[in-house]
Amino acid sequence: TELTPYVFQIMAQMLELGPAAPSQGYLSLFQALLHPVLWENRGNAPVLVRLIEAYFRKGAQLVVNPKRIEGLLGVFQKLLASSSTEEYAFRLLISLVEFLPPDNYAHHLSTVFQLIFTKLQTTKSGNFAKSFLMFLSVLIGKHGPIPAVSSIESIGGGLFWQILQQVWLPTVLKIQKPMDKKACAISMTRMITEIPECLNQKRDIGMQLVVATISLYETTGIDDNTLLNPEEVLATLAETGYSSSYSKLAYAETQVRDSFKDVEDGRLYFVQNIYKYSCANKGVMGRFIEDACKTSPNAAMLHASFRKYLVTAKLGELL
Repeated sequence: TELTPYVFQIMAQMLELGPAAPSQGYLSLFQALLHPVLWENRGNAPVLVRLIEAYFRKGAQLVVNPKRIEGLLGVFQKLLASSSTEEYAFRLLISLVEFLPPDNYAHHLSTVFQLIFTKLQTTKSGNFAKSFLMFLSVLIGKHGPIPAVSSIESIGGGLFWQILQQVWLPTVLKIQKPMDKKACAISMTRMITEIPECLNQKRDIGMQLVVATISLYETTGIDDNTLLNPEEVLATLAETGYSSSYSKLAYAETQVRDSFKDVEDGRLYFVQNIYKYSCANKGVMGRFIEDACKTSPNAAMLHASFRKYLVTAKLGELL
């Protein structure tokens, strides 16, 4: 009915404001949220995803089992198929990788990436690449680069590096929200320090990641007009037709997502981990950072910003 989205909003709000773990009553309702009928009305997607996010935030291990993982990924695939709901497809994935270890879904990641890359080749949505970038940032930031690299490389050799060059690097400076910037900075730091190729065979890409990490905070970024173009508007109307739409209740504010609450500042995380790597591998990182800054027309600004980060973090020169 038209009231259904409001009911889900109230449920999500109550769960978010409730005790640390969901009650038995809430736990018994989770399976029903994966029923395909509920997702037929696209107006339900924002509130259903928010409700699932609340479950995961309160106790992901209490509601997830292998069968439900498959159910959630089935919902993801359905949401991904429509430009009007693809944002919520990625929010669902982000909740999955933020609150659960890779062992729960690692064997599904290659399929997930295949679906995303297929849509990436054909989509006209200006926000799709940014949503994908945020999912990849949380996956890598939380669990390191290995799950992402191995899953993407299993689809095609060298594909991970193509994605970095053709999707990540052209998109990352379009990220504007502070918490999203922090997630990007953390994930790029982990790629630089944990993927050996970034300092060797793929050194050029590694240096671009350094430039992007500093530029994320020190430049105005790339002006990205997120308004739908006429073709996108028509495509969305053709997909959705008429259905009861989502209207947010005045008091049901959504929590700001911060997938890395334990990290106060992405810049400090970046410089602290670069310094840590430098201490363990003397004579490598100092030259690498210097060379990276020189690749940019803003070399002086990048170098000065990095030194400022070192001072703020109370660290010495790179070894």
